[in-house]
Amino acid sequence: MSKLNPYYLYGLSFSLVLFCYSFNWSDLYPHLTWSLVFFLIFSIVLSFCCGIYFNRNFLKINEISKEKFQFKKIYYFFSILIVLGNIINGIYSGGYPLFNSFSYNNYGMPLINAILGVFSSYFASCLFLTFLIEKKRRFVLVFLYLLSLSTFVLALSRGMIILTLLNCFWEYIYYSSKKDEENHKFKIRKIISFFILTVVFIYMFGLAGNFRLNKEVGVQENNIFNSELILNVGDASKGFYSSKIPEPFFWTYLYATSPLANFQNITINDKDIDQFQFKAFVYTQLLPTLIGKRVFPQFYQNKFNSADKTSNTISSFNQSNQFQISNNLNVGTLYFVPYYLMGWYGVLLIFIFVLLFPILYFTFFRNLLGEFNIYAFSIFNTIYFLLIFDNFFVFTGLSLQLVFPILQGIYMKIRRK
Repeated sequence: MSKLNPYYLYGLSFSLVLFCYSFNWSDLYPHLTWSLVFFLIFSIVLSFCCGIYFNRNFLKINEISKEKFQFKKIYYFFSILIVLGNIINGIYSGGYPLFNSFSYNNYGMPLINAILGVFSSYFASCLFLTFLIEKKRRFVLVFLYLLSLSTFVLALSRGMIILTLLNCFWEYIYYSSKKDEENHKFKIRKIISFFILTVVFIYMFGLAGNFRLNKEVGVQENNIFNSELILNVGDASKGFYSSKIPEPFFWTYLYATSPLANFQNITINDKDIDQFQFKAFVYTQLLPTLIGKRVFPQFYQNKFNSADKTSNTISSFNQSNQFQISNNLNVGTLYFVPYYLMGWYGVLLIFIFVLLFPILYFTFFRNLLGEFNIYAFSIFNTIYFLLIFDNFFVFTGLSLQLVFPILQGIYMKIRRK
């Protein structure tokens, strides 16, 4: 597990989704064409090859010392900033999505909300690693960790909660694997525990989805065990009903496979696309949305405050939503919008970026990162694991976190002088 890297996770996630897509549990989905399947298999194989190169040249978790990652009093100050940011967002929006019926897309003060989300998520990741190492102040660490996550609970942003938990999960994998290597241990119990927790998490994810969807629609009796709405949205097939799988699991199936269905759908209808927008591709597919919205605003739907709208944005310039299998299923893997902007040229260009980005990042910043490279590895793992859903290179709440390990590394080098 200590050899886990972004490239392996890209290959694993796309392989799993291809496998799950074959279950045909939604009548909305088009059949996959051989050309798309061939491209995905080619990208998976090439990604695994890059993963081997990455492990040999870059993946090295430095010693995780208590001195470097111990609890610091400045954590209290950071927590106060997060509380103040949440109060400002609540005042600006006239409440919180957790207690009201409006969507998190329209919640929060522009820019402030984006910065708060990035910082809260990264700070939670730092607290988690400190919790693994620090034997004292564990109650305080848990309290501050939950306080950081409250940013996303108040916004009913399940996405950011999952991103943060994934970052923490990779940290745990690296930390525990390093300890096991040092102690020459390998515990099968950890694998079994991981499997059980994954199943429980997927089920809870479905229940949370039922709660939010029922709340947004205005269902008076919000029964979280009633999945009728999402089954209708996803047009669940007879195959799913006959499978006897608990209905809340359909949320995860739909989330995991509908992006591939959208990507397939736009390639089937490519004759309706007649544009080659390289400038739009660079600004909207390679830069964080927080920046892209300002340098190429015509691509985005400005009524949303969220800085993280990506492939599901709609504007007079971006009409890619017409190629979605449903208005309610609005992401299409990282390849959907590049295809809309440049056809298969866009798909190939973004895939080249997928192959080069981690290698370039660690080539330029490896010496600066130092012991904080564990945060960078974890963030990259999350980005690449989730590329099956959307282009998370431009997702501000995650991609901008890659700046923090560099800043921490610079700060430590200055302190040592």
